[in-house]
Amino acid sequence: MGKQHRERFFRQSHISLATSNNPILGRIITLLHLVPAVLCGCSDAEHPAYEEIRRDIGIALTKSQDVKGPLDIFVFEDDRMRKLDCYLRLEDFSMWKGGVVTGSGDRIITFITGIQKKKDDWTGITSRAALEKIIVNLEDESPEAVVMSGETGVRGAVDYTGVYGEVRPEANIELSPVSSQICLERLSCDFTGKPYSDKSISDVKVYLTNVNASCGVLASGEISPTRIVNQGRLSEEDLAGFKDRSLVYHQVAEPVGKSGKWTPLEFLCYPSNAPEEGPGTPFTRLVIEGKVDGRTFYWPVDINRSQKEGQGIDRGRRYAFDIKITGKGVSDPDTPVSSEYIDINFKIKEWDEKEDYSILF
Repeated sequence: MGKQHRERFFRQSHISLATSNNPILGRIITLLHLVPAVLCGCSDAEHPAYEEIRRDIGIALTKSQDVKGPLDIFVFEDDRMRKLDCYLRLEDFSMWKGGVVTGSGDRIITFITGIQKKKDDWTGITSRAALEKIIVNLEDESPEAVVMSGETGVRGAVDYTGVYGEVRPEANIELSPVSSQICLERLSCDFTGKPYSDKSISDVKVYLTNVNASCGVLASGEISPTRIVNQGRLSEEDLAGFKDRSLVYHQVAEPVGKSGKWTPLEFLCYPSNAPEEGPGTPFTRLVIEGKVDGRTFYWPVDINRSQKEGQGIDRGRRYAFDIKITGKGVSDPDTPVSSEYIDINFKIKEWDEKEDYSILF
């Protein structure tokens, strides 16, 4: 590539994607942003013109909920090294136009949104292995813009007849939360038949314990906790580290009785689905704490562990509870309460109860 060509090329590469309404020019500018550094300083004899080795991939992006904030797009070569081919950040998801420009050959395309990083923070990500090491922390999450990621592979080379050619490969990516949602949809108590049948539960607190608070942004499958908060009980020290403590803790204003209006409580946690409970893999629990006759009791419930098919907390799911307390609980917040003292209606739902939808541009 000649010196004059390179200088003109790099001047153009600083044009903002948001400045042009011309779709053809916009796609060319996108290409200029994404051409990898390998082209710098190379002679025309060593590499063909960049138009001949780039391709435009159309993306059908499925979102499991509303997406806000920046969108980071990584394209990796799909070989043994999985080096970074190109990277793009869109500061607002609304800028997404449905295409990614990559090199020819097999590629892995990765999308991340909601993560609290600046564009320059990604400088060290030169391979997919490096991206796999990126950890997100529950304390930094926001219920309005949770961290989400998605990935797909694109196979094969493409024949070209021009700048973009006649072939435009398509790919599908499902963008889903790294975390999962725990929801207490309803809570009541009914002490019928007990000596304290007329009592209600006062000073009610609801929280999560044994919470996996750190997770790889691309983690999937079986995931064990890497850092635990509220281990075995509620920790004010752990809560102090949260930007929004309601992710793992709620205090209920009114006493809980047989009936009455109830506002669903929502919590957030990272996956924890090791098959067996142990010192490093405690089961995540939903704990109800309250007083009956002035004495404090706990009603801890294992999340998705009580049934034979229960496998703990997977990524991107919604675990919903309707709970009726029927007797005084236990004195230890880390001991699951017996069914003798509690009735549980439990469901696993999609994160967003609305149907998933695709955005095609």
